[in-house]
Formats: sequence, C-alpha cells, structure tokens
Amino acid sequence: MCIRDRPSIYAKSLIKALKANKSLARLDMTNSKILHDSGIAIAAALRVNTTLKYLDLSENDIKSKAAQAIAEALQTNKTLVKLNLGQNSIEDWEQIGKMLRLNKSIRLLNLNKNSVKPEGAKIICEGLKFNRTLTMLNLLYCELKDEGIKDIARVLETNTSLLYLNIGHNNIRKEGGKAIGKALKKNKKLRVLSASDNIIEAEGASAIGAALKINNSLTKLDLSFNSIGNKGAEAIFEGLKINAGLASLSLEDNGISLIGFISETLEVNRSLKELLVTISGSKCKVAELFAVHLKRINSYEAFIATTQ
Repeated sequence: MCIRDRPSIYAKSLIKALKANKSLARLDMTNSKILHDSGIAIAAALRVNTTLKYLDLSENDIKSKAAQAIAEALQTNKTLVKLNLGQNSIEDWEQIGKMLRLNKSIRLLNLNKNSVKPEGAKIICEGLKFNRTLTMLNLLYCELKDEGIKDIARVLETNTSLLYLNIGHNNIRKEGGKAIGKALKKNKKLRVLSASDNIIEAEGASAIGAALKINNSLTKLDLSFNSIGNKGAEAIFEGLKINAGLASLSLEDNGISLIGFISETLEVNRSLKELLVTISGSKCKVAELFAVHLKRINSYEAFIATTQ
C-alpha cells in the first residue's frame, strides 16, 4: 500500500489501523508529512504488528526523537525485513545502533541522505559487530568522511552477512580508500560495493587493487568519479589479472588516459562481463577490446560446459 503525497491526516488514520491489521505486508509512506507525533505512533504500531515486512518512511523530515522511537520498537519486532529511512533529518543514532545489535529480521536498511557523520558511523558499527542478518546497507550521502569509513572498514573485516554496501558521495579520501582495501582482503561475503563520487585517488585505488588479488567474493565494484588516474586504474586492472570473481567494474570519469594495462588484463581475465570506463579519446578502442574479451569468455565458458 502506498499513501505517497497524501495529507498527513491519512497517514495518521493508517497508522492507527496498522496496530490491528493482520494482513498488510508492505507500506510505502514516502513523502507523507510524517513528523514527530506520527513517527511516535508508527513506533507504537510496530511494537504490536506482526505482518508488516516492508516499510518505507523516506523523504519525511523525520527527526531524531521519532527515529529513536521507531528504532526502539524494532529492537523487538520480528517480522519487518526492509526499512527505508532515507532522506530524513536523523542525527542521533544511539537507538538505531542498538536496533542493529538486537533485531534479527531486518535484511535491508536504507539511511541515505541522513546526517550520519563519523560519530553516527561509529555507533552504527557497534551494532553491526553483533548483527548477523543485515544483507544490504545504503549509506549514500551520509557525510562519513575517512574517519567514519575506517570504522565501517573494520566491521567489514569480520562481517559475515552484508552482501551490498553503498558508501558513495561521502568525501572518502585516500586513507579511507586504503581502509576499504584492507577490509576487502579479509571480507569473504560482500558482493556489491559502490564507492562512487569520492576522492580516494591513486593510493586508495592501489589498496583496493591489491585486495582484488585476494578477494574473489566481490562481483560488482563502482569506483567512478574518484580521481584515481592512470596509476590507480593500473593497480585495479593488475588485481583483475588474478581476480576470478568480479563481473562488473565501473571506473568512469577518473582521469584515465591509457589503455595498455586494460588490454593486458582483458587478455587473461575470465570473470569481467561489464566494464564502464572513461578513456580520453579512446572510447571506441576500449569497446572493441571488451567485445573481444567477452567473446573469449563465452568461448571459455562453453568449453568448460562441455567438460562437465
């Protein structure tokens, strides 16, 4: 059910009904003018509702007190699987951190465009240390910076549940990039990492490239708009000469001007099936190289299939 863009009176009526409802599984309240009182009412409903699996509360200007009440209710809720709190005004993360530590049902959590900052990241990570069920976490545009990313990277080293992580647009620089690389050397579970629109530069990219020589669980990596240059890109492709898991790579708008190392890697790599890269004046050449690479992979996979 979706009540998007309807006046808040409808939201209040629906929240009241939610307490008694025994069948509703999905509720989209995006941009529904949910303020403090409505947020508290949602929390009360979540304490007793046993059917709701998906709840979207994005774009509502929900502030910390209402968010804390909702998170506190979800510490004992056993049915909600997907929670979207993106694009609100949350600044206090204590109860959300506790929710992550205690909740055993939520698989997807979207916190994008909230003011998490390094202080909030530390609290969230304390909860993630004990969490074994969350598989998708969106922290896009959360003002994390290197300090916050270092905490997240430390959690990734031992986390065994996260499959998808978005940390794009967080002013992550080379130290944060190096922390991500270190984490990827140890993490064996993460499948998708989006870290686009940061500034990890060549040093950060080199650390991630080194990790790709060891990590074979990551299948999709987005490092677009990170100012990695030729040196950083070469390190990534050097890692892909050995890597056997990455299927999709995006390196768009990174100041890359050389293609020799790309060609060398594509001759030996057997996993990459999608490549988005901006090369000054050589877009057609890269497309040609990748087309040959895909034909080579398809032939290799067809051969393997005949031997099984």
